[in-house]
Amino acid sequence: MWVYKHESHKLYRDDEYITDTGYSGKGEHKDRHSSQYIRDKSPIPVGRYEITAPFPHPKTGRYSMRLNPVAGTSVGGRDGFMIHGDRMLRVEHP
Repeated sequence: MWVYKHESHKLYRDDEYITDTGYSGKGEHKDRHSSQYIRDKSPIPVGRYEITAPFPHPKTGRYSMRLNPVAGTSVGGRDGFMIHGDRMLRVEHP
C-alpha cells in the first residue's frame, strides 16, 4: 500500500520510505491538511484510493495515474484526482 503524508511531504510504500520531494495541491494550499476540500488548489483529501494504470495526459505528462476514492473516503465534492510528475518542461530549440 502507498501512503502520502501531507504535512511531511513523505511518500511510503508498504511502510518503506520512498521520498520527501512530492507534494499535493498548489500555492498557499500546497500540503496544507486544513485546505483539503478546496477544489483545484488543495491537497488530495485524506482517505483511501485505488491507483489506475499509467496513461498519457496532455497537461500532466505521459505517466499519469488516476486516483479513485474507495468507498468511505470523503472527498468533499471533489473529483479528478491524479498522481503525476512535476510540471512538464518545454525545451525550445534554437
